[in-house]
Amino acid sequence: MRAFLLALLLLAGASRTGARSGRRLAPAGRRLAASDAASVRDAAASGSGGGGGSSIGAAECRSRTHPACARCSLAKAAPGTSGTSVVCAVCDPTWQLKRGPKPTCECVAGRYQAAGACPQCPKGQFCLGRAAAPADCPEGLATTVLGARSSAQCYSTPGYGRVAARASNGAITYQAALCDPGTYSAGGTTIGCSACAAGLTTLAVGATSAGECVAPAGSYVANGAGKLCPRGTYSREASNATACTPCSRGLATAGEGASTPDDCTLATPGYYVLPLAALQALFAANASGSPGSVGVGGTSLANSVALLGAEWNGEPSVAVPCPLHTYQSKTGNATACTPCPNGLRTAAEGASGVALCLAPPGATLPPGGGNVTDCPRGTYKDSWGLKPCTPCPAGLDTAEPGAVAAGACYIPPGMGIELDQETGTRRAAPCVRGTYGQDEPNFNVRGGACTPCPDGTTTRDVLAGEPAAAGYTSADACLLIPGMGEGEGGPGVVGECAAGSYSPGYEQRWCTACPAAFTTLEAGATSKDACVVQPGWAMGGNDAQPRPCDKGSYSAGGTLQQPGGACTPCPAGWTTQQGASEGASDCMLCLAGYGGAGCKQCPPGTFSHGEAAADAECHACPAGATSAPGAGSDADCVAQFPLETAAVYVTLPLSNEAAWADTPAGAASDDACRAACGDGCLAFRYALTPRGTASGAAPCQRLLADAALQAPGAAAPRAALGFKAYAAGAAHDFSFSYVPDALIVGQPLASLPPGGSLAECTGACARRDECVAVRVKTAPGPGGGGLAACGLYTHALDADWRASYRIDPRGLLAGGFAVADPPARLGRCASPPPGDEQRRRAQPRLARLARPVAAARAGAAPAPARRRLGTARAASAETATVPEISFAVERDWSGDGGGATARAPSPRASPLNWCEPTAYTVDNVAAADAARFALHPSVGFWAAHNTRFSSRSISQAEPTPEDASRRRLADLAATVRELLATSALADAESAAYWAYHLGRAGFFLAASASGAVAHHVAAQLAALRAGAPAGRTPFQNLSANAASEVANRLSEAVAVFRQDLDCIKAGAFKAPWDMTTPANRQYNPLYVLTKSVQFVGEAVATLDRRMAAGPAHNWFSSNLGYPAYYAANTFHYQSDGWFSDSSADIYEFSTEALFFGRQDAMQRTALLAISAHLARTGADPARLRLLETCCGTGRLHTFIKDNWPRMSSVAADLSPFYLAKARDNVAAWKAQRAPGLDLGGADGTGTEFVQAAAEALPLPDGSVDVVVQMYAAHEMPEDARVAAAAEAFRVLRPGGLAVLTDSVQLGDRPEWDATLGAFGNFNEPHYTNFIACDFGALFESVGFVCDTKYVSSATKTLSFVKPAAAPADADEAATPAEAGAEAPARGAPELN
Repeated sequence: MRAFLLALLLLAGASRTGARSGRRLAPAGRRLAASDAASVRDAAASGSGGGGGSSIGAAECRSRTHPACARCSLAKAAPGTSGTSVVCAVCDPTWQLKRGPKPTCECVAGRYQAAGACPQCPKGQFCLGRAAAPADCPEGLATTVLGARSSAQCYSTPGYGRVAARASNGAITYQAALCDPGTYSAGGTTIGCSACAAGLTTLAVGATSAGECVAPAGSYVANGAGKLCPRGTYSREASNATACTPCSRGLATAGEGASTPDDCTLATPGYYVLPLAALQALFAANASGSPGSVGVGGTSLANSVALLGAEWNGEPSVAVPCPLHTYQSKTGNATACTPCPNGLRTAAEGASGVALCLAPPGATLPPGGGNVTDCPRGTYKDSWGLKPCTPCPAGLDTAEPGAVAAGACYIPPGMGIELDQETGTRRAAPCVRGTYGQDEPNFNVRGGACTPCPDGTTTRDVLAGEPAAAGYTSADACLLIPGMGEGEGGPGVVGECAAGSYSPGYEQRWCTACPAAFTTLEAGATSKDACVVQPGWAMGGNDAQPRPCDKGSYSAGGTLQQPGGACTPCPAGWTTQQGASEGASDCMLCLAGYGGAGCKQCPPGTFSHGEAAADAECHACPAGATSAPGAGSDADCVAQFPLETAAVYVTLPLSNEAAWADTPAGAASDDACRAACGDGCLAFRYALTPRGTASGAAPCQRLLADAALQAPGAAAPRAALGFKAYAAGAAHDFSFSYVPDALIVGQPLASLPPGGSLAECTGACARRDECVAVRVKTAPGPGGGGLAACGLYTHALDADWRASYRIDPRGLLAGGFAVADPPARLGRCASPPPGDEQRRRAQPRLARLARPVAAARAGAAPAPARRRLGTARAASAETATVPEISFAVERDWSGDGGGATARAPSPRASPLNWCEPTAYTVDNVAAADAARFALHPSVGFWAAHNTRFSSRSISQAEPTPEDASRRRLADLAATVRELLATSALADAESAAYWAYHLGRAGFFLAASASGAVAHHVAAQLAALRAGAPAGRTPFQNLSANAASEVANRLSEAVAVFRQDLDCIKAGAFKAPWDMTTPANRQYNPLYVLTKSVQFVGEAVATLDRRMAAGPAHNWFSSNLGYPAYYAANTFHYQSDGWFSDSSADIYEFSTEALFFGRQDAMQRTALLAISAHLARTGADPARLRLLETCCGTGRLHTFIKDNWPRMSSVAADLSPFYLAKARDNVAAWKAQRAPGLDLGGADGTGTEFVQAAAEALPLPDGSVDVVVQMYAAHEMPEDARVAAAAEAFRVLRPGGLAVLTDSVQLGDRPEWDATLGAFGNFNEPHYTNFIACDFGALFESVGFVCDTKYVSSATKTLSFVKPAAAPADADEAATPAEAGAEAPARGAPELN
């Protein structure tokens, strides 16, 4: 009982808990609570807790309730009773508890009850559970899984769709619907049938997949959908075909979706429709075999059937192609085609539009309208079309109209093919000017060039100088060139007439010999007028017959201007071995008074009898004797102290005894006193007794020459004192010097009347034994009527003294002394700019300069230019004084010829810019330029630009103060900063330019420094090996002021580059071509390394020669006509001069290193002048021809070609090695910059390479439009410069341009003037004259008009124009007298 109560309490607690939990307990929870209560009750019934009864077992539970009951519980009995009953509480799985008064077990949904079990509902049916049997789905539906629980799980079967219906009571039922046509169902879905893709359908109802969807007739499948058959196709039935069947050729349907060939009724473009009746008649005729029946288009039936049978597919119509020369352009019911208009034709049948109506090959439609016509002669057309006929290449023709191919073009008789230099195309031109063509049409166009006449012949138009009326057609037109003859080159071969013969050419076949003793200047003479007197001979005598030259003279023979020739004396000091000598080279023996190497004039105190070989030295005079320079015999040796031979002691009284000067150290004897009387001493006296020194004077005294009085043009009053010179005891000569006008030397004997000559004065003294001296004064003014005074003087007897005057060999009359007071020498090359009078006087000079040019053309080596040396001058006021002695002998100023050569003052002792005044030298070239040229803005900029370079940086250290160095470096840094802020980064072009050029400048700066270091190391090692102290090297001198030098030179380079870039951006010329060419060699590290090593080796050798400062002669000699100034000198001390491949190979690198990489930019100023000229004249560069003389390695030439590639050009230079390098450079430019262009010429570059001097060009008159010369004039003597200017004038066409680019000159950079001439020390013998040369006056003297001046750093460019109406030639302008006369020599000796 207690257990039962406890159970009730627990049940009550659970009820309360449930109440507190609200309605959250699910039904299953309630069942579980009830089950728990039943368990409690079962426990109570079983008597637990002390009660009575037992629990309900499983078997009892199933037997008392249901076989599927898993657990039972006790339930209260019927109301009003106190008993309990057993009820089922939980059923087995697959069963569910059926509630009610008596709970029992029934099957769950998806199962059905069978044989006491609940198996799963089979597929195809559904089971509602409980006691219901499995139910079938409606027809067309079926379940797809076991255990379907309702009709909602009935899915469609293949070919059906499921349809839902709602009953009136709201219940939903499901039915199956058979798929209609155009739909399908694969089954297993809850939806209806799916529609086929657009345009597709099914062939029947109940389709089960999309594969049964097909395209209906008149359509096709495309991308899974059905599309209507396009026009011109059809589809007979439904199918999966992906294309429709095309109509037969030429037929089309009226629209889309055609389903039968009967729809193919329309003709397509290019066809017309053959009606069905005609088709039937055609086939009927064919079947009957009627012979000759006419079919389609007029053809036979067989051909018609062959035409139609393969194309006809049973359509009611047949399409026939439009016949030739007709067209049909639309799709429609066309029954005929339209003829082509204007006689046009079609290339084939079936033309689909009028656009196919064309002119056939060989015909065209006239531009103005009308019918088709044949191509006219000289044209052709090789294809169908409406384009005009193509002209044959210029000058070609065709045999008749209507030519259909280029091969029909032929070269007319008398014409040949040539390359048009302007367009690069081939053309036919008349075979003229030494060529001939064929006498019939020539169809070999590519090989049909004119045939050159055989060597030695040409055509009449060339010979006559008149245009030919038509081209020549055979070799018979080739006539002999004047100067050529048959048999001269061998039997039957035409060759040049040998020297000594001539031929007028044309029909004359043989050469004619000149008269005896006459010859021609060269082979190939054309007339008897070319016969001149042969070398070694000259016309002479009353009979005007040629005679051989005498010994001591020579003749190169006659010239065209002087056919009779003239015998020329050998140079001073030289003679020939025999008569009839032919050239200066025959002057191989020394004359009397000359000897030693080069037959130099015998120096004072020596003599030579002559007739000796050139290396025979002069003989010394006997002891105590001397001689004038050039003494020709021992008889010319005179006593140096004549009074010492007197039998009694004598002295020379002076009007002023104070003029005697004591010998500073005294003298122990009269011999010692005499020995103390050397140069500058006029006389001495030695006291033999104490009486002479009683006044306190030294025993030895001298009369010294006043140096100031000896200078030319001395201002102080003076007189010329001449002491008598004795040879073999007789008067032989007089030795002169100047003394103060107030000083009387000797005792007066007599005086001569004024107006006499010096010869009369000295003769009077010579005739009187007691006379030992003359004293003379010149008359005032030029040619002042003889001497103003002549006095004769003698010595005095005095036993207390031994005295004698001294014979100065330089003052002997035999040595050339002349008493004169010429005007003082002008300042540094201080000739005023030549005026009209000076130009007039220059005309004979120009005529003389033309003669060696003509001689060079004739093959003869021109005689060396010779000048008369004027009064010898002191090198400078600080160095030495030279007595006023004039040399009357003719001298070779070059220093390497024979004769009495006077050496120019040493550069080390002279002002840097000293030079001998010449016709064109001035003090300030810039001032002279300003009066003649238009000045480019660069002139003013560089004149004011402040960049000082050390004048002694190589030969001597010149330290710069530290503060100045720092200031210059700061200035450079400021310049670079300003550059970066403005120009350098302004745009990509500027940035590329500055990167390239600054990098280039840095590289060459490093290269220059490397060369100096290498030379320094080599010099130190050489000194160490020799065991001698090493001299100071350029490296040490440069390093002393390196910071300043580097800053200055880089600052200068920046200014040059800025000017260059401004010109490029202004369009004056292009950027340097190799800067923008990555394939250029300068970007090849191996090339740069090789060049650098080569340069260092060259720098060591060059600096060695520079420090030695000796003459540097070339390694070879030549008789090929090289000018002496060119061949004999190694300019810059460069190895081999201009005569080796290695010299040419390193030249560009060396000069760029010298200028720290700015040389290219400086020399491009020449392009400014050319660009300005082209802009001014409007000339087409392709029609111009440019000549560059002295082109060197052709570096500038490549810049010219890059700017004007179509301009033909000539590059000329004397060095074959440099010319070959120029050719390589131009070829490299062509390969990298214009590889696809044929610019003409032998190698396609458009440039001809000629070995020639600028002074003698092998070009015709007026054959070029521009002449350029770069960095050459400073290496030429003045005569060569004038000749080169005259040659440029000759070869230029009227209106042509001459451009001269070279070093700046005096006044161009005023700050440099004091040191500018230092460059002459680099073995540049003509540089000091060059920097003072007025090129404006020089070029004007040959006919040019000055144009414009440009400057860039150390380079200036001058441009000149040849007038359109050129003045008369300089030779013609000179009078005969002027042309034959020598120009008066400056400072020529004269006696006033």
